[in-house]
Amino acid sequence: MTSSVIYWLNHSYEIIGVNSEWDRFALSNGGDDILSHLIIGKPLFAFIMGDSTRMFVDNLLRRARIPHHDVCKSYRCDSPDLKRYMEMRIIPESPQVLRLEHTMLRQEATMPPVFYQYNPTIHHPYRRCSVCNKVLYRYIWNEGSDLIHSLPQPPAHPIDVVYHVCPHCFYHLA
Repeated sequence: MTSSVIYWLNHSYEIIGVNSEWDRFALSNGGDDILSHLIIGKPLFAFIMGDSTRMFVDNLLRRARIPHHDVCKSYRCDSPDLKRYMEMRIIPESPQVLRLEHTMLRQEATMPPVFYQYNPTIHHPYRRCSVCNKVLYRYIWNEGSDLIHSLPQPPAHPIDVVYHVCPHCFYHLA
């Protein structure tokens, strides 16, 4: 059984606690800048890139808080060489506190590895869905590895992206 990465949010969506898996997962994925002692007390939305992604997550949090019931959402949390299929559960522990559990369901190798960098300042970045991790290329949302294969030559640098929520994931919010 896979351990879950768990964190708690207060009524202002500030991170008020994490479990021990948080730091283990962060360190194993190059996340030295998001270790628990650096993120406790910070707003969750400071760590979410892209306005449409923030709105998507805000919608999920409100759906859990307002009627006070659990919300579950599948998503991907990929590394350059792994597709990680995840599930997020948002559990209202009290009117003031939400618990978010992120559990890996399965993983698959990505060939070739795909490297991205968030770069909202360039004129024509690729759009990457924050939920399914597909990339918009020529009006079609593709897997990153398919994008690499369709380019004239493999990119020498990480692919510049901005984060969005693709139409498929947006319409399957529930």
